[in-house]
Amino acid sequence: MTQPRLFHLIHLAHHALFKEADRGLLETLGISSVQLSALFVIKAGQGCSMSHVAETLRMNRSAVTTLVQRLEKAGLVRREADAEDGRAARLFITPKGARLVKKGAPLVGEANARLLDGLTAAEARAVEKFLMNIIAGHARKKGAKAPSSPPEGVLP
Repeated sequence: MTQPRLFHLIHLAHHALFKEADRGLLETLGISSVQLSALFVIKAGQGCSMSHVAETLRMNRSAVTTLVQRLEKAGLVRREADAEDGRAARLFITPKGARLVKKGAPLVGEANARLLDGLTAAEARAVEKFLMNIIAGHARKKGAKAPSSPPEGVLP
């Protein structure tokens, strides 16, 4: 019996999920799934650093810099100079950004429900455990701390 081509299937699933999520979010909220995910992270950690956003979303810092610039230009977040480190910035969600997070939260819930549709509770836990094992393995290879659970509010 040949092994399933999990790497390829995960790649295809990732592409399909984000393409669908982005299409729906752009139509509904005018932002992408990555932008909404960043807003969730910033709202949960008001005053967080760009490094925190990068670590939480597993993005490189230069990509987060561009992402934050777009969010700032759209009036969804604001940056303030760090009082202790003038080179660093702290991120805060604006009222406009908070409204998008509030509108986006049910969409995230619906997306997760669609993914779990047809699975038993035990199957859903097995899928979550499988995906968390992949994430933890990657973190160990990078010498980083693996999350104990998926970040809340981050789109699939």
